[in-house]
Amino acid sequence: SRGIATGVCAGMSYLLLFALTKSYLSVEMFLSIEYSMFLFGCIETENKTLLEIEEFFTSNSKSRI
Repeated sequence: SRGIATGVCAGMSYLLLFALTKSYLSVEMFLSIEYSMFLFGCIETENKTLLEIEEFFTSNSKSRI
């Protein structure tokens, strides 16, 4: 069951990455480079620094296992 779930998650990740890669040029031509970078890069971080975000994910990833 864990192996199947891992395979499904990896497959979905590859499909989403492929879709994002294929759609980037179309979005860039439609919106321009500035707005496409904003669209693909605007992840809500609630005014946290990069170090705080890294610590959040590294500390939680060990406790989930």
